[in-house]
Amino acid sequence: MSNLARVQLDRIQHCATPIPPELAATVLSQAMNELARDMFGLACQMHELGFIMIDNKAENLVFSRSAGGYQLIDGELVQRCALGKQIMGERLMRCTPHYAAPEQRARLWADSRSDVYTCGRSLEWVVERCLFQSYRDALRVRSQYVEAISPLVIALRPLVDLAKCCTAKDPAKRPTAAEAFDLLERYMS
Repeated sequence: MSNLARVQLDRIQHCATPIPPELAATVLSQAMNELARDMFGLACQMHELGFIMIDNKAENLVFSRSAGGYQLIDGELVQRCALGKQIMGERLMRCTPHYAAPEQRARLWADSRSDVYTCGRSLEWVVERCLFQSYRDALRVRSQYVEAISPLVIALRPLVDLAKCCTAKDPAKRPTAAEAFDLLERYMS
């Protein structure tokens, strides 16, 4: 996740005073959008270079505004990309199992759409965690303010839909990373 998104999420999660629901929804949805753009943007860049990353998820990348590009923080991915080696074949099962595409788990050949599945699962997990945390916080503060998270649910709906689209079991029904990135751009404009 980008540094900016991390800072925004930190502010929301550690704020001592209640934050207006609309503001929280705006900040969190912006952070989630940025995270999704980072993931799919990195996948696009790698696919253009001929790489299949397989383990492309939020924990493995950061967007550096100063460097003006995406940086991998997963040691093995960094090393393999630096050596110009694709991550394929017997290396497929090195993907974090929770994020692995069905064809990877079945040990079938994987391609760039397996990366899209991994991005979708990661996005799905982060959005679910964000909603759960917000719901729990609302309950902790005052149970009658549970409805305060509804702006967030509405704001994150397009990302939930995108995650569902990207995690289709049939690889042919998944968008490419570039198509997913375009969908995000249209949603955010």
